Amino acid sequence: MTRVSLALALALLAPACDSSPAGGGGDGGNCQPTMCAPPPDLSCGAACAPADMTMACGAACADMTCGAACADMACASGCGSADLACPGSSCGGSMVNLCSDSANCGACNHDCGGGACVASVCQGVAVDTMQVSPWGVAVDANNVYWTDINTGSTDGTVMQQAKSGGAATALAQMQWAPHDLLVNATGLYWENYSAGEIWKIAPLGATAVNVTTEPAQMVSFTVDGTNAYFVEKGSSVVRKAPLAGGAASSTPLTTPTAGRSPGSLIADGSFVYWVNTVDGSIFATTPDGTTTTTLVPTAGAGALALYSGDLYFSTSSEIRKVSTSAGGAPAVVVHGIAAGLTEMIVDAGGVYWTNNAAGTVERAGFSDGVPHTIGANQKHPIGIAADATTIYWAASGTGANDGQIMRAVK
Repeated sequence: MTRVSLALALALLAPACDSSPAGGGGDGGNCQPTMCAPPPDLSCGAACAPADMTMACGAACADMTCGAACADMACASGCGSADLACPGSSCGGSMVNLCSDSANCGACNHDCGGGACVASVCQGVAVDTMQVSPWGVAVDANNVYWTDINTGSTDGTVMQQAKSGGAATALAQMQWAPHDLLVNATGLYWENYSAGEIWKIAPLGATAVNVTTEPAQMVSFTVDGTNAYFVEKGSSVVRKAPLAGGAASSTPLTTPTAGRSPGSLIADGSFVYWVNTVDGSIFATTPDGTTTTTLVPTAGAGALALYSGDLYFSTSSEIRKVSTSAGGAPAVVVHGIAAGLTEMIVDAGGVYWTNNAAGTVERAGFSDGVPHTIGANQKHPIGIAADATTIYWAASGTGANDGQIMRAVK
């Protein structure tokens, strides 16, 4: 018997994935092949060698059952596109396919709310269509908010729609290219890129008012409970303005320093964290501007997010985190991401991000750190937000009234 035929015979004898709820659902929790190919590949070990993927381990995992690959002598989680079928699971007395049933996606009674179920992950569905060019997204307990830069002139809008549905309404009009927006307990805040402005509706339901107007375009901004912090195009410093407004002008938060050019930034009330675009290092500055320290040196950092005492940041291939209080060496949270991550958020369910260049929206859990697509073939996805059950994002479109606000059930 040849090497290949022997391996295939072993593959057919390998046990299949257990697709029952007790066995972990449709992701092959109990696939336990005992051998890979004949010598020199006698066992799987930590991971199957590339040659094994068409041999016993690979055939048993990737080709014959739900697992996407063979690692640690068990199928990796998730259903791969090459799977022949995901064995049926019993949900409420009915046999369902947890890989593709939108009412039982990945688990019994996990409903995708109108979206498709692909590889046990709920996919996106449009909340609002026919937007010209939506950009930023924010969400609170009752509503979804977004900016639409429209033509990029003074015809931009800030929109609101109830999560329960219904027509979207304009909260602010005649905005000059509104981009990012944030909502917190005190109100709704956004920046008008072209006008160099920050605006607010605080509290929600009040009239929109200007917080500050600057002489240059704004490339990034964030807020805490007291101030707005921002970076102007071509500037070498981070600036701040009180959210109460009324100040004659903003003031520098940081001082000009050779080799530093601020980019992404985020704040938690104790520090303002910002990326130096020159080398991707991350700095932390106190809100009064008296102290700036290096949190992560030369990290190649891009987007930033905060969750549970950690600062998350993207690189060209990973998402990492570092403690905001203790610092230290960053830990890898998500691996194997595509270059071009645009914006990301983090919560108890994991990490979620948009990739404008790739046209995708993805998520990864903390347990495996593996990216899963929740929105493919998106037209320029940018802003992203989430609540306890749902992820929202803006697909900016091509400027031909094809922009969309999307959502996907977690």
